[in-house]
Amino acid sequence: MDVEPFGPGSMHWDTAGEYRNLLVAGSALVLQTMHPAVGAAVAEHSTYKDDPWGRLERTLASVQKWVYGGPDGPAEGQRLRELHKPISGVDEQGRHYHALNGEAWAWVHLSLFERFIALNRYFGTPFTTAQERRLYAESRQLGAILRVPERELPADLEAFWRYFDDMVSRRLEAHATALDVLTVMRGTPAPPRLPAPLRRLWTPVGVGAGSSTTSSPSAPCRLPCGRSSGCGGRPGTSGGCGISGMRWRC
Repeated sequence: MDVEPFGPGSMHWDTAGEYRNLLVAGSALVLQTMHPAVGAAVAEHSTYKDDPWGRLERTLASVQKWVYGGPDGPAEGQRLRELHKPISGVDEQGRHYHALNGEAWAWVHLSLFERFIALNRYFGTPFTTAQERRLYAESRQLGAILRVPERELPADLEAFWRYFDDMVSRRLEAHATALDVLTVMRGTPAPPRLPAPLRRLWTPVGVGAGSSTTSSPSAPCRLPCGRSSGCGGRPGTSGGCGISGMRWRC
């Protein structure tokens, strides 16, 4: 499978290494685990509770390879698929799941595009429509690197937003794992290499960081409220937004 790696001049190349991406890392995991198959797989096989910083470090290292690894990027995508092959089971509602289910694998990838749009809307300069189109075209390229089935990738930006609205209104749910991720985020543990004298000072920092992530205007349901996902509000308004039983304020 021939996949063109990223290079200098691409939007991903210019932005993937920015620290501000961490501002939406937690909300991305919440959004991803609201998909029932992803939520079930993460509940059974992820280390987000036992080793949250290690998980984040490994994720960031993988992302850097996707974008900056040249020919090693596609190889990293294949490694991730091999890593997830054994992950399957039956969730608490008796539904079978597999980590490589095409819809679920695509959602984990495509939800990151929405998060990046939200990041720049609230913590940077909002993209123009032309920039969004360019970024989405690159997201399709990244999807190929990650071996997302072509049939699961919307063809263009307009198709993506129709897909995203449909996923929010039809497929996502108030999954127990997503709720648990929110709880964990509200009490972010100290980094493992934090010097002992500073550990006592971490608690208010961790709570503040988690609260900031979960109450930020870029929290997962905010942007859908500005679309057509069963919510009349717009980002920054006081409209309510419900996603299969999980209700937040916009």
